[in-house]
Amino acid sequence: MELWKLLEGIAVTDPIDLLLPKLENVKGSHGRYTARCPAHDDRGPSLSVSETDDKMLLIHCFAGCGASEVVEAVGLQMSDLFPRDEFIQMRRYDKKPRENYRALIVRARHAAILVNVFAAQIIKDKRWHNYPGLCEEERIIFERACFDLRKIIDA
Repeated sequence: MELWKLLEGIAVTDPIDLLLPKLENVKGSHGRYTARCPAHDDRGPSLSVSETDDKMLLIHCFAGCGASEVVEAVGLQMSDLFPRDEFIQMRRYDKKPRENYRALIVRARHAAILVNVFAAQIIKDKRWHNYPGLCEEERIIFERACFDLRKIIDA
C-alpha cells in the first residue's frame, strides 16, 4: 500500500498531511507552520512550512538546511511536497516492461528463415510474374523484402 494514500490508517490527500505528522513542535495553522528542523540539531523552530493555494509545500530552514535535506530527514522525497497527479501516479506504478528487441530477433530467427524459404520458392515459380493479385511494383517490393530478409538472417 502506498505511503501517500495511507498514513497510520488515515487517508492522506494533501502533502501537508504527510509532512506535518513527521515534524516535531509544529505550530501554526491555515497553511503556515513552524517546526523543529529534522535535518539538524534544532532547539527552537527554525523550519518554516507553507502550503500554496494549489497544495504545494514550500520549505525553508532559517539555519540553512536545504529542502531536500529536510525532506530526506523525515523519510520522504521531494516529489511528496507536491499534490499527486493521478495520471502520473498511474504511469509510475503501471509501467510496462521494456521490450528486449535482441531476444525478439533471436526468437523470430526461425520464423524468418521459414518465410524466406517459402518466399524464395514463390519467386522461383514461373507463374509468379503472372500472379493476378500483385502489380509489378508490389512484386519488386516483395523481391527486395526477401533479399533484405536473407541479409538479416545471414548477419
